[in-house]
Amino acid sequence: MDFQHDLAVRGRKTAIEHNHDNALLQLPGELLNRIYGYALTVGEVEVIKVDGVFRFCFLPGRIKQSKNHVRSKSESGKLSVELNQMKYVCRQMHSETRRLSFALNKLCFTDIEKGSHQCISFLQQGTRQQHELLTRINIQENFDTLPNDRCVAYLASFCRNHPNVTVAIYRHGSTYQSGFSEKEGIQNVIRFAFRKYPTQNPLPMAQSLSGLYHAIVADLAGGPWHGYHPSAPALPDNLVVFPNIRDAVKLGKLPVDTEGLVMQNSDLAFKKWCKEGI
Repeated sequence: MDFQHDLAVRGRKTAIEHNHDNALLQLPGELLNRIYGYALTVGEVEVIKVDGVFRFCFLPGRIKQSKNHVRSKSESGKLSVELNQMKYVCRQMHSETRRLSFALNKLCFTDIEKGSHQCISFLQQGTRQQHELLTRINIQENFDTLPNDRCVAYLASFCRNHPNVTVAIYRHGSTYQSGFSEKEGIQNVIRFAFRKYPTQNPLPMAQSLSGLYHAIVADLAGGPWHGYHPSAPALPDNLVVFPNIRDAVKLGKLPVDTEGLVMQNSDLAFKKWCKEGI
């Protein structure tokens, strides 16, 4: 991220006058932006809801907790360490760092039962300026074959309007140990439902779907949202579905030839799904 922009230091002249004893806040804006960036960049943060307000927290195990850390308790009772501890120092630091949290890290929604709904609530509360700062949202969701159609409807619309943001939905159940037909079937039904075909002709893929998966798509296409219908426009490329996040992280880094063994076509396709999503 380019820390030269004016993201954190607008209106600093007046604020500095009220914090003249704080040596850190006397630094030039460009240098202070870099310090903020180093302090707040951790790669991924968990988004939790506390008393109706969303907060950015360290993922479990990412930081050694201290009694001095400010922690937040989510609505589900989970206790997490907030990422931005500087905002509690003074009003100026709160003002200068509050928007950086949107720009510097991937945002993760890890509640597998409510991940998509919480993400949508978060986006609905956000402003246009905050949305423009986002780059990546990861959602862990508990679904068998396809994510909830109503949630996908909103997320698809959001992704079309915000090409700067990639929204990745991770299937909670592990697929790696599944048989060939199940792994292939799940991938095919997602491609078919999202209209993300590897070729221009979807007929072979449609014919390859088993009766069960074909019925799933047909049932969804007749529901309240027609985004899963074969005749609907393809869902945006920046809305992608991945397998289980542990599978994706593990297999997405493997070379094609693992330990001298040539991977089967089904394994290659699954590895590609882990790496690129659908």
